[in-house]
Amino acid sequence: MHGRGHERTEDGAAKKARAAEPDFAAASPASVLMQLQRTAGNRAVVGLIQRKKLDGPDLEKAKGICLRNMATSEPFYANKFKKGGVRAALEKKHEVDDEDVRDLDTYLESHRQAHPKTDFDSVVAELAAGTARTDNVQFLSGLAWGGRKPAIVFGPTLTTGFFDTTFNVITLDPVKNATADELLDTLTFECQNALQRSKLSSAQKKEEKERGRAVAEVEFESDRMYTQALLQINQASDYDQLVQKLAVPAKYLKEADYATSLQNKKVERPDRSEFPAQDKRQALWWWKTKGWNDDQRKQVWIAENHGDDVGATEEIYAK
Repeated sequence: MHGRGHERTEDGAAKKARAAEPDFAAASPASVLMQLQRTAGNRAVVGLIQRKKLDGPDLEKAKGICLRNMATSEPFYANKFKKGGVRAALEKKHEVDDEDVRDLDTYLESHRQAHPKTDFDSVVAELAAGTARTDNVQFLSGLAWGGRKPAIVFGPTLTTGFFDTTFNVITLDPVKNATADELLDTLTFECQNALQRSKLSSAQKKEEKERGRAVAEVEFESDRMYTQALLQINQASDYDQLVQKLAVPAKYLKEADYATSLQNKKVERPDRSEFPAQDKRQALWWWKTKGWNDDQRKQVWIAENHGDDVGATEEIYAK
């Protein structure tokens, strides 16, 4: 869903047989266009222009694709990550070359060495070794999975974490989650998406005009499930107790007006730079809306952005 594809322009035999390609590295867009016009029909030149070395956001996406492909236990994909698997994992979404593959192979090997096990129980045990919060670990260990537990990898994500419905893999971003406690908290949220895998998969398959709303409604339910998890983990009976146990500052405890929040497409909370902890932000959102009904909460939640530089859920998945 997040990848960017390119049209295939030549088969393997033609690629091997072609003459050395011209170097357009320093060429201006105008001169490249002129060259294309002069060589109309030259598929090798068109292929060259379309290719570029993976970097920036494309490289981050490629890392995530490969990590999830490596860790999945899904029967259709399992054991397919062998020699050449990096290229196979990428080519549906990116045009890649040998140097790209070497760079990604190096990255993946470093992940294998740092995290040799990606099965759910092993990763939870790995995170448990870095925290004194046994309550969160106990909650995760006690989850009732109807099917296979998701695998877990550590890599770049758009927000703090990501659940891939196809591979049944949760990716935790080790940069955006700097501590074991933050990783466990993000994992707790992504597990709610994993528990709703079939609903998410169905929503993602809907027609474009319906898909965004359908996915957003499932993720709203995941958000509610995560909040219920926070109540259980912190042994709180309601949102009043939850904000107390999480030590949410009293200066933030002002209930939100529904009409104003709907107009602004958000429930007012402090900036993340001032108040970054996800569990506290979540508890505050639900405390502020405790006087609303579920439909009101859903309307505002779906319209709201859920991360820095991230669009509303409905907008993201409608694309």
